[in-house]
Amino acid sequence: MSRVKDLSARMLDDAVRLRTERDLGLVAEIDAPDGIDIVGGARYYAQPDGESCEFAVTIVDDWRGWGLASRLMRELIQAERARGLQRMEGFVLAGDRAMLGLARRLGPP
Repeated sequence: MSRVKDLSARMLDDAVRLRTERDLGLVAEIDAPDGIDIVGGARYYAQPDGESCEFAVTIVDDWRGWGLASRLMRELIQAERARGLQRMEGFVLAGDRAMLGLARRLGPP
């Protein structure tokens, strides 16, 4: 992982536009005084091999530790299995002990 100085139009499009025939995006939202706040999100991108996908999860700081990432990941795993994908991969920062622990718990037996 590294910082991107300039985001190309294609990179931006890939980041914000789901290809619903192969990708899945989820959001966790709560009621807020001014409408709805998004407090977490998860997504997978199916890879061209047709067997694997890459996942990403993000949770708002105030909502970490409540099991939200676990719930979102379980939903992603269920959906990727239903679509016939065999493997889910993701990049996790070495210092993100919570996500590493979650990946171990949800990973293959």
